[in-house]
Order: sequence, then structure tokens, then C-alpha cells
Amino acid sequence: MLNNTLLFNYFVQWNQLLPGPADRTGFNGPPGTTNAWYQPELNSITFPAAILRSPFYDPNWPNSAIFGAMGVIAGHELTHGFDDEGVQWSYDGSLSSWMDSASSGNFSQVSNFNV
Repeated sequence: MLNNTLLFNYFVQWNQLLPGPADRTGFNGPPGTTNAWYQPELNSITFPAAILRSPFYDPNWPNSAIFGAMGVIAGHELTHGFDDEGVQWSYDGSLSSWMDSASSGNFSQVSNFNV
């Protein structure tokens, strides 16, 4: 029974790959780029395959280091959704002001600090 289930799953996954060529136009960067980025117009974070290489990732590291490294990168990219550019975009990627006037004023005041 288990063997039949596994064979069926392989068959379904294989058929999902067959319908046509992969749509490579939807990925906004080369997979060999060792970087990650946030796209406000898509409200998305992209992790190309190359980010899973040294110095950011090593399969021999303990899980805590792997999750920590990826968490730092994800957290960094996530904060771009709330920086001076990211707050101009709504959750669905449309360019619109979603903060109320008090929040917008406070954000403008706080964002003028230099570190």
C-alpha cells in the first residue's frame, strides 16, 4: 500500500512538471545571485537558490545556525516592507497610503533620524 502511494505521488509530481516549459519570466533575478530582496510592488521576499551557500548557509552547521542565518536575512528583507519606501505600498502591492495621518506623521518624524 505504501509503495503504491509513493508511486502515485511520484507520478502526480512528474506530470506537474510536464505540461510545458518552466515560466522563467516570473523570477526577478538570476538564481545564482547570492542575495535576497524585498519587492514592494509584489509584497514578496525572494531568496535565490545561491543564498543557500557559504557564507550564509552550510549543511554541516547546526540547525540553530542555519535557521539563525536565514532568519536574519528574512528579517532584514521583511523590514524593507516598513521602511520609507515600503510603507508607500499596500498589502496587495498597490501604491497607496495605508497609514492614518497620525501614524504617517509619527513615521515621518522617526524616519528622519540618522544612525
